[in-house]
Amino acid sequence: MSAGVRIFPHGLRSFRSQVALGFGGLAVAVAVTLSLTLGSMFADKSERDEAADLRTIANNAAKVLSDGLSIRSRQVESLANSPTLWSDGLKSDRVAQTIARSHSLTPHSAWIGVVSPDGVVQTATDRLLLGVNVGERPWFQEGRQKTHVGDVHAAKLLASLLPRGTDGGPQRFVDFSSPILRDGQLIGVIGMHGSWEWARSVVESLLPDDAQARGLEVFVLARDGQVIYASRRAERSSETATPSPAASTATAASAASGSTSFTRDANGAEFLAGIAKVKAHAVPVDLGWSVVAREPAAVALAAAHEGIKRSLLFGLLASLAACALGWVMAERLTRPLREIVAAAKRVEDGERDAGIPQLGGSSEVTQLSTALAGMTAKLVSANVELESRVKERTAALEQANAELDRQARIDPLTNVLNRRGMEERFQHALASARRRKTPLSVLMVDIDHFKRVNDTFGHDAGDVALRALAATLTRRLRETDVVARLGGEEFVAILPDTDAAQARSVADALVVRVGEELVEPVGRITISCGVAQVQMDADDAQSVLRRADEALYRAKGEGRNRASFADTSIELGAATL
Repeated sequence: MSAGVRIFPHGLRSFRSQVALGFGGLAVAVAVTLSLTLGSMFADKSERDEAADLRTIANNAAKVLSDGLSIRSRQVESLANSPTLWSDGLKSDRVAQTIARSHSLTPHSAWIGVVSPDGVVQTATDRLLLGVNVGERPWFQEGRQKTHVGDVHAAKLLASLLPRGTDGGPQRFVDFSSPILRDGQLIGVIGMHGSWEWARSVVESLLPDDAQARGLEVFVLARDGQVIYASRRAERSSETATPSPAASTATAASAASGSTSFTRDANGAEFLAGIAKVKAHAVPVDLGWSVVAREPAAVALAAAHEGIKRSLLFGLLASLAACALGWVMAERLTRPLREIVAAAKRVEDGERDAGIPQLGGSSEVTQLSTALAGMTAKLVSANVELESRVKERTAALEQANAELDRQARIDPLTNVLNRRGMEERFQHALASARRRKTPLSVLMVDIDHFKRVNDTFGHDAGDVALRALAATLTRRLRETDVVARLGGEEFVAILPDTDAAQARSVADALVVRVGEELVEPVGRITISCGVAQVQMDADDAQSVLRRADEALYRAKGEGRNRASFADTSIELGAATL
């Protein structure tokens, strides 16, 4: 007992001391509970927001990759199905010019070639592999049967003919091929090798500005979990050649649901990873790719850890203040403490308007309640600020996606729609015409002797001529009409509520107007037009465009600088009027 007296001096056994100590202990418990509760809420919110950010990056990259595969496969299929491109054989100048134009207009296109059924390259960009037998290549074998998209692989036959990749090794390709049929018979295969550098340009363009500071890394994984792309920072890490087993496992387990998870790399470092599957979107085959966007866990949860530390610090400070006040006003603080505990419980329960009330009665009680309320307000303010930052990042990503979507539909040279944008508008116009039972016509427009313009005045002058024609079409047609550039010097105009006779009148007027305008430094240019009216019971978008294209080539064959109907009977009838 005497030892107990020595340990607890007489002053500490007084009622005030015991109440003060008890109050102090209770204040510490309340402050720590409140701090941990708010800190845990803050940490959970921070983790969810970071995970959503990573999922957004992974999902955006996966969508753009999927769209890119779809565009390139449709491009190859469209060339293979062109009704007039192959009329002069696989080695014609038209074929060479067309694939050269497609090669120049397709970003990251490494090689386009046309192969005979026996596997020998007949025409190719830059004459690479011309005359070489590629019959054993998988893209040729698959392309004989159907439109084919091949997985990423290193260059083989082209390895010594093309520059090295950015990693110092042979370039890597994604193959696209499609059979060329005439009257149901295979006459060849067209193939395209898309450079895998395309993936780098896609992913790097989607990374946020602070990606390097955050240690953000992006991988593209093949179906078997092997890394087929790593962002530049990931290439400098220790896992450049071999994927993290944890990342591969997470991809296999949850990529379909677009989830996030914590993973560890081969060195034991922990990451927060967002995973998205590259879905087959109008692509002949699902390649099974997955996109993994990951961030070091220490960076992803830094804000949460800092919030917890601050909440604990504020809690300890508030506890010290409570003990000091309790020594003076222990009895009066008993009731306010119960109110503070109740308020902390409401915060813990997640009530929307819960907070620490500011209590009166004495200056000490007021100071304590104010301190705890301030701590809560700062934590809530920090949470609001974090939400605001996440919203800003999300808005920036949405704006970037919107700009990418706009660029994917607009021809950058003439500022009119490109083929993709035209196809979408055409489908809407065709559906509207069928629903309203109104006529719909198409004009196919091509500059006469455009190659001569480029050869004589240079490509810059050719670009001026293209922009001038686009401006004339836009200015002379109605706002409801659709103007698009299909490629090269070829344009198309979609005319709603316009029958064949009206469309012919429009085409004739355009031929005259274009021929009257002076385009510096080229002088005057002329155009040929093909006119086709949609046959509602028989046509789809592709068939009416094909008929208009055939009419265009008939106009050129008849001497150019004129318009021609797709239906020759209508044209002959018009000529006798």
